[in-house]
Amino acid sequence: MGVDRTVRMVGVLLAVVLVSQGCGDDDGDDPAAALFGSWATDLGPLGHEGFSHITFSSDGTFESDLEFVVAGSDCVLDRTTTGTFEADETTVTLLHESGTQAVRQCTGDNEAANHDERATTAEEISESNAVGELMWTVDSGVLTLTDGAGLVRTYTPLS
Repeated sequence: MGVDRTVRMVGVLLAVVLVSQGCGDDDGDDPAAALFGSWATDLGPLGHEGFSHITFSSDGTFESDLEFVVAGSDCVLDRTTTGTFEADETTVTLLHESGTQAVRQCTGDNEAANHDERATTAEEISESNAVGELMWTVDSGVLTLTDGAGLVRTYTPLS
């Protein structure tokens, strides 16, 4: 997969990651309270070397960052995203609003993919928002996120 396509796919991954991180804080009667907090995951199972973090706040906003070496390349993708989310006891939907990304350390055929930090494009935001609704559970401090199409990701509280 080319670096440009991988960068676009990161929008989808980011949506999944963003939806899938949080710590179980007691937040009254909010059915999504177990999502609130900061979560982390290793992107190794996706074939990338790196990490992703996400924070879900009780005010309905999220912030996410990820940094990893794109599988099959030497390129490093660094991306942050912010937005809002809606969640109930079992589902969560993210609305990505803004972010930044940079691609660095690409060499050879991928060198043209390098770019300094820039604002996330409207197309990248749209691709991230296309993920739609995700199912979530928190059990024994581990967040599990599924997309209904076979994607299953687990996240631990960020210390």
